[in-house]
Amino acid sequence: MLFNIWVTSACNMKCTYCYEGQKKVSEKYTKEKTTDLLHYLHTKIATLTNDNDLVVNFHGGEPLLAFDTIQYITEELLATYRKKVRFGVTTNGLLLTDTMIDFLCKHFDYNLSISIDGTKRVHDFHRKLHNGTGSYDIILPHVKKLLAKRKDLRGRMTFNATTVLYLFESIKHMYDLGFSVIIPVPDYFDKGWNRETFAIFEQEFTKITSYFTPELRHKEGLEIGLLRDNTSRLKNGCCNPRNCAINISAAGELYPCSYTVGNRAYCLGDILNGVDEDKIDEVINLSKEPNPSCTGCTNYQYCHATRCKLVNEALTGEYHTPSGAFCAFEHIFAGFNDYGCGNY
Repeated sequence: MLFNIWVTSACNMKCTYCYEGQKKVSEKYTKEKTTDLLHYLHTKIATLTNDNDLVVNFHGGEPLLAFDTIQYITEELLATYRKKVRFGVTTNGLLLTDTMIDFLCKHFDYNLSISIDGTKRVHDFHRKLHNGTGSYDIILPHVKKLLAKRKDLRGRMTFNATTVLYLFESIKHMYDLGFSVIIPVPDYFDKGWNRETFAIFEQEFTKITSYFTPELRHKEGLEIGLLRDNTSRLKNGCCNPRNCAINISAAGELYPCSYTVGNRAYCLGDILNGVDEDKIDEVINLSKEPNPSCTGCTNYQYCHATRCKLVNEALTGEYHTPSGAFCAFEHIFAGFNDYGCGNY
C-alpha cells in the first residue's frame, strides 16, 4: 500500500511545465492535522494484511518546505512499524542541508529522488526560481553530496517537445555526474508534441539505446527509465485506491491519484472521516471499462491509458480517450515502429 502524502502544496520554484499550475495554494500540515494524519495511517494500516508492502512517499509542492513534518511522521512510523514501512520523496533540491541529506539517506530506502533535467542549459530552461533564474547551479553541490552517500539516488528528468532535442545529451550528462538511476519522464501535457517532435524523440531514443547497451547497463548496475519501460512490460491491473495506493492532500483530503489531487470531483474522503467506499468502487469500476478507440491494439493489456482513466481525463477531458502523445510514447516504449492508435 502506497500512501502518497502531500505535506505542502507550496513550492519555492516556478517550473514552466508544472502540471499543478503556477498559482498554488500554500496549504501545509499543522501539528494538530499531523496528529490526525498519523491516526488515519495507523487505522488504515491496521486493516491491511501482513503481506502488504507499506510505503510512505512525501509529495508537494516542494516537500522539503515541510521537512520538520516529514521528519516527525517518519520517526513516528518507524517507532511503530520498524522495518515494515519504507519511505520515499522527490525534491527539487534547493533547500537541502547536510542534516537533511543525512536523514534522507539513512531512512528513505524506497525512493530518494532529485529533480534534474540534464545539462545546465536544459535544466535551467524550465526549472526556474520565482525570480526567473535557473536553479542548476544551486542544486548541483547538493546532488554531488547525495551521490557520495547514495549511489541509488534517482535523477528524475522531465523532457518536453522543446528539450527532447537534447535528451541523449542530458541523460549522458547525468550518467557522467554519477547517477546510476536516471528516470526521464515525458511531459504529456505539452502541446508541442507532433510528428516532427516525435521524429526527434525517435532519433534521440536510438542514440540512447545504442550508447547505453544492455551490457553496459548490466555491468554498471545502470537503470534508465525509458529503457526499463521498453523491456519490462507488466500487464495492467485495476486502479485500486482501497488497497494499493492513495493520495493524501495538504488539506487532509483523500484522492485516487496525483493528477486528481485538489479536484474536489475526485475527492474520496478525508483523514478525519475516512473514505467513501462507494466512490472507491466507482474509481475501480471505471478503470475496468474498455477504451473503444484502443480496440485491437496489441499493446492494450500493457498500456497505462487503458488502465488510468483519470489520467486520460486530465489529458483529454475524456475517460476513455487517450492522449495522442501518451499513445505514441507507449508504442515507442513497447518497441513498435509506428504509432498505431495515436492521433497527434
